[in-house]
Amino acid sequence: MTRRLVATIIVLAAMSLAGSSSEAQTGEPAWPQNFQLPQGESRGFAFPVTQPGQILVSIRTQGAPIVATLSGPPAQPIRQSGTGVLTITHTATAAEVAKSSIWILTISSNSAPPPLRSAPTIVAQGTVSVQHPPGDPRIAQAEAQRRLVVARPSATPVAVATVVSPKQTAYLAQVAARQAAQRQALMAQVGARVPASAVRPAPKTTAPSVRTASGSDEGQSGGGSSSSAAGPPPHISALSASQGQPGDPVMIWGSGFGSTKGQVHFMVSGGPPVRDDTTSQIDYWSDTQIVAHVPPESGIQGYNGQAYVKNATGSSQLVLFQFIPQLEYVSIDLSIESVVTDGGGQHQYDPAGTCRLLGINGPIDPGACVDHSVTADFGSALTWHSNDDQFFPYLKLKGGWLTESVDLRTDSGPGGGATLADKREGTDSPFARVHWWINPLSEMKYSLLITIRGPAGVPYR
Repeated sequence: MTRRLVATIIVLAAMSLAGSSSEAQTGEPAWPQNFQLPQGESRGFAFPVTQPGQILVSIRTQGAPIVATLSGPPAQPIRQSGTGVLTITHTATAAEVAKSSIWILTISSNSAPPPLRSAPTIVAQGTVSVQHPPGDPRIAQAEAQRRLVVARPSATPVAVATVVSPKQTAYLAQVAARQAAQRQALMAQVGARVPASAVRPAPKTTAPSVRTASGSDEGQSGGGSSSSAAGPPPHISALSASQGQPGDPVMIWGSGFGSTKGQVHFMVSGGPPVRDDTTSQIDYWSDTQIVAHVPPESGIQGYNGQAYVKNATGSSQLVLFQFIPQLEYVSIDLSIESVVTDGGGQHQYDPAGTCRLLGINGPIDPGACVDHSVTADFGSALTWHSNDDQFFPYLKLKGGWLTESVDLRTDSGPGGGATLADKREGTDSPFARVHWWINPLSEMKYSLLITIRGPAGVPYR
């Protein structure tokens, strides 16, 4: 059960501007200001001081300890921490006022952000009230705009790249190692009797016609068909496996294969496209044993297919073989940058859909790409902002594709940050929701890496 912790923060000064009048003149928040401090976040308030004078900060807190930091022209910020009543006093000198006209009060705690922020956990809440020496809004606004221009990101705040996932490289290496070990084990069984672990095919009395890659049909009967009087057609008695991925080795036991290498056919798809009957690579061939490989087909989902052997005397019966597609991993890397957001702390969708999320199949619908808006508005820059970004809220992956992982990386410093608020790993939705916050005149950056997996060559849209 979560306890509600309460903190009250009051900032006082020897000289003050009238409440609503100061807001109209300087763009700073109207005092007092209420705030809530979620776990792992901070809240900042800025105010202008263009004349020397005393600043007094009084903090009343209840619950979790908080840290109050007053930063401005002095080289070292002034901090107080703890619970109860905390006080910070400072006299702004003429030299400090000449150096900078903007002061920032930041309220934070020592709590780390949660790994997944499904709902905010409030560790402190209260009010902030500021009184300070007068501030010339023209001087302060000019300084704020200079800071924003220096820190403002490029004209394209959202950078998106669709890349081959590192998981793809690791996956292919694992597949290659597994297949090499399987081939070595099967080649060691050459000349040996059929092991007890072999798969015995169920007898079939009828079989469908097989459409070849050329489009012709070859009639198959349950006991095989013969095109020559030289001997009986091949017969399959056992397989080392009844399913496999492209490149997997499979040993076939039987009779009548002959001493001359023939063909092993896999029916891996019901089409279209016409890929029903595909020949495979053969590593070993004898009258009673064959080592072949599942064909390197792509663009096909899992399929309960069949296999058969063909030589000069005819074709064997069809035996069941399940085709398992090789997986493909694709990562979408979204790098998000923002200095300050608009007055409401909102983000705007890219109206042209130029942000090519999941871009290997072209841009997705407008509204699925989120773009941070940036403003040099002085009033907006003097207080904190917080909101959520939603990515792919309506997109559903097709063709057996699923979301493998959603990873968030932040590089924002103490003035802002982001945490994952929702993700749908293991489902057909790449949806992700990112909660972010940013303090006055601060920079906020994060990147979101969404990795999806599915059958190689099969479109996910």
